[in-house]
Amino acid sequence: MAPDDVVSAIHFHELGKYLGKCGYRVEAWPCNRSRRQKRNFKSLENLSGVEYRRVFRLGVSQDRVLGRLSNTFWMLSSWLYRAMTGRLKDTRFVIIGTDPIFSVLIVPLLKLINKDLKILYWSFDLHPEASIAQGKFQENSVFIRVLKRMIALSLKKCDSIVHIGECMHERLKLYETSTQYKELVPWAISEPNEIVLDNSHLKRKYFGEAELVLFYSGNLGEAHDAQQLLDFARMFNEDPRVLFAFSVRGSKAELFKSNLSVEDRNIKLMEFCDRNELNDRLSAADIHIVSLNETWNGIAIPSKFFGSIATGRPVVFLGPETSAISKWINQYGLGWSVQRENIETAAKSINELDVDALNLLFKKCKNTYDQKFSKHTILNGWSELLNDINGSP
Repeated sequence: MAPDDVVSAIHFHELGKYLGKCGYRVEAWPCNRSRRQKRNFKSLENLSGVEYRRVFRLGVSQDRVLGRLSNTFWMLSSWLYRAMTGRLKDTRFVIIGTDPIFSVLIVPLLKLINKDLKILYWSFDLHPEASIAQGKFQENSVFIRVLKRMIALSLKKCDSIVHIGECMHERLKLYETSTQYKELVPWAISEPNEIVLDNSHLKRKYFGEAELVLFYSGNLGEAHDAQQLLDFARMFNEDPRVLFAFSVRGSKAELFKSNLSVEDRNIKLMEFCDRNELNDRLSAADIHIVSLNETWNGIAIPSKFFGSIATGRPVVFLGPETSAISKWINQYGLGWSVQRENIETAAKSINELDVDALNLLFKKCKNTYDQKFSKHTILNGWSELLNDINGSP
């Protein structure tokens, strides 16, 4: 959680701030180490009304399976110790996320300690499904079969399971739990009040003289199809009006860059920018690109989709048709859901865009975000959920 810059950490902190303003006393138990910044945080700290009581954790890397599992065991043991020593005695709600992985396994034990405790599980991604998709475990191995049974028991003990899209909901239902489900998505980290319709000056600043800019910004890892991104960009190689810009980091970023050739004249690589500059850079592009590998459908839902439409920019989604992102794009008219079979049709449609059509898309994306996916909308949904479970503060 705060001040870490991981997206889910920001969302949990913002949720804590909001619940504090609603009258709840909010306490957070993250670890004292950041995910990427290699920083240590104070053990005790109050940030924006959220009382942080951080768990000391050794500096074991989470980049390997053994490191992630050992960190998970350490965090769950620390939480359990605090619960056993009375820290949850007067607590009404606990909200658990998916970092550390398998955190839901602690739910039955917390229920034993405090039978009146209401526990909500906010599923940002799915484990062990993510490890299976990465090839780190075999789905039919004894370890995975036992682990899934333990997770199923834990999910049944939850009072509500909060997912971030229908495709994730479908995977969660395979655990055959009758627990209440609710969809509450991760809102955009940056929410501009107004959208930029005439972005020509910003476009020249960041992208030069290109007439139409498609932009991919964010992580490029195991959950993304880097080759499909490159194949799609290369469909526009002969059109000097179109530029593809990539600002990427992650496990596949270097591979993507190394696969570029001198003929990829329409592809521009960019460094990450400061968060204060992010809105301008996002607004400088005309269309944003979101990617998801088929095998990751329902396991993860790229949060950059929400940041894109919050900026008022349509999305080219290179991913499975059954993804929640495909559903939202088609339902609300927010861009293009692209698969191998319709990739040429999508490219032709993008090539035929004019200024009026783009402006219409800009407005539609922003209006849809404000009405369906904004922080205000989602936080109100959390308040309603808590009230439904056990009344107001």
